Amino acid sequence: MDDDCDSSTDESNGSCASGKVCFRAACRAAPASYCTQEQHEGHLYAFCSSGLISWDSADAVCLNWGGTQVVLNSASELSYVRGKVGGALTWIGYSDKTQEGTWVWEAPGPYITQWCSGEPNDATNEDCAQLNWHSDGCWNDCECWLKTSDCTAVYCVCEMS
Repeated sequence: MDDDCDSSTDESNGSCASGKVCFRAACRAAPASYCTQEQHEGHLYAFCSSGLISWDSADAVCLNWGGTQVVLNSASELSYVRGKVGGALTWIGYSDKTQEGTWVWEAPGPYITQWCSGEPNDATNEDCAQLNWHSDGCWNDCECWLKTSDCTAVYCVCEMS
């Protein structure tokens, strides 16, 4: 087994190449050049920002990386993510795309939610959750496929656990 992420079996002091992070005994590249990676409390996160991105595109980025969009399991994880993205609109791995009104996370729980007042409202077939809709960081439901200033995000956050 390669416990030190250097491609050689059972010796020490290895490290990953520049731009990669060792996670679960494997060197992991970021999902895209516009993403930065960081480990926190046993999870690997990729914070991706390249301008406006739809939820569907963000989901594809995270799945191709081998993870999911971030699943918020605790207040401390929510605080950590908010600390990294600031007040920027950010997609999270929560949607009711499969069945309207039945919101499902992309990975096992437990979970937390923090909808803005009156949300989710499915105003225009809105099926995907977005963090930081208002200054208090609450959540909004939005169209998954749109890439406009009304219903998009600057960040997507991928998570691997």
